[in-house]
Amino acid sequence: MSIFSYVRQKFADRPIPGTSLASAYKPKDPRLFDEEAVYALSTWINRFPDLDTVLVKAGLTRASLRVLEYDDEVAQCIDTRREALIATPWRIEPQASRSAKRLNEMLAPHIETLLRGAFNALLYGYSVQEVVYNQGSKGIGIESISEKPLEWFYLSPSGILVYRPLTGIDIQCDPQKYLLTRRQPSYRMPYGEALLSRLYWTVFFRGHGKKFWAKFLERFGEPLLIGKVADQAKFVQDIATLGIAAALPVQEGDSVDAITVTQSGEFERFDSMLSKSIQKMILGQTLTSDVGKSGSFAAAKVHDQVRLDKRNADMRLVSTTVQTLIDNLCALNGWGAPPSFTMADNTGLEQDRATRDALLVEKGVLKLTEAYLLDRYDFRPGDFEIVAAPTAPAVPDVLPVPTDPPAMFSRATASTFTAAQTVIENGISETIGQLNAPMTGEDLKQAILSAHSPADLEDRLGVLLQKADRTHFNEVMSRALFAADVIGYVHAQDGA
Repeated sequence: MSIFSYVRQKFADRPIPGTSLASAYKPKDPRLFDEEAVYALSTWINRFPDLDTVLVKAGLTRASLRVLEYDDEVAQCIDTRREALIATPWRIEPQASRSAKRLNEMLAPHIETLLRGAFNALLYGYSVQEVVYNQGSKGIGIESISEKPLEWFYLSPSGILVYRPLTGIDIQCDPQKYLLTRRQPSYRMPYGEALLSRLYWTVFFRGHGKKFWAKFLERFGEPLLIGKVADQAKFVQDIATLGIAAALPVQEGDSVDAITVTQSGEFERFDSMLSKSIQKMILGQTLTSDVGKSGSFAAAKVHDQVRLDKRNADMRLVSTTVQTLIDNLCALNGWGAPPSFTMADNTGLEQDRATRDALLVEKGVLKLTEAYLLDRYDFRPGDFEIVAAPTAPAVPDVLPVPTDPPAMFSRATASTFTAAQTVIENGISETIGQLNAPMTGEDLKQAILSAHSPADLEDRLGVLLQKADRTHFNEVMSRALFAADVIGYVHAQDGA
């Protein structure tokens, strides 16, 4: 029995979950009941075609895009983006559950391989990884995870991953054994969007540009000798003896002129343009490799935010694949509802979550429980104790009104004003009397009584001030300022 017949038999004898053995039974060798040549032809016709426009015009397959990774700029940009993804911490939530602890032990030895394999879906549109399980004392675990060449597989019209052997009948892949990762799949592009296909022509022209530059240096690296001699054959022989290949003998009266471009730096600009195109396509920006003469800290911050956006997109891509593996492990071991796989920076996530929870607790919206702290903040029992929240001091219904105004608001110093200053002071008093109050006394009282803290009171007063009509205030203040200017000019003229 050939290896392909053996594999087909293993897949054929495997019962479908949720069905009886009788209904799930399949023949030992399907070729005994089918016309194999016709079946193979129909299977090939029913495959989803790869409609990537760049690949179709270039006459390439997705597997042919691997050669692009040998370009130095492409390799550097891919490594930067991939290593940023691999270095991101991951966890399984809720962390306190029993299944999460076992899954952590199972995934830890294989998580980097799994993430790197799923990341290749970004480059080629899709990637396929095979999982080999083992039976241990704690249940079904992971023996190994390996990425398989993507050209070994194709998608059927029903969206099922199919293994295509070199000979024999194609085999449908078990979704619990083969993990398929696709980047932005669609009806028009079922195999996903391949990032490297967008870079094909850029890398093509960059590579050929280096070849032309090398030929240019080879051609013009040594001077061209032009000799006006009587014996031309002896001149060429003597020059060749000296090891100089670029020599041209001319006769008396002959003239040889060289037409060259006087402007220099064409290759540098050409290579820089292509390199920046590669950086923008992979990294989303061009500041990572070369800051340039106009670099600044603000520009670096903006470009770093772009890099984080790209990393977040990669985390969403690979997290779906890891979550599928977690779902399969929970289903095979009967652990019930699977936990969630999360990738995020611990410091950033915990700080944002702590700030949010502290604000909600301060507003009285929620009260944190011990179970929540153990699950969300990675505490252990005994690390903390819950204390009662401090009670706010009681606010009297009627606020006391001071009988004597403070000294800073007293008019006792009015006698020291000059006549001109007295006019201004009286004008200010009249202007204040004309202004409408931005809020009523009742609104102010309700804001004070309802506030839980000084910060809360500030927010409530801000809301009341937003509702105030500033039209009358601006009009009165404009008239008062104009009157003060006029009075100032008049008094200055009188004094002069």
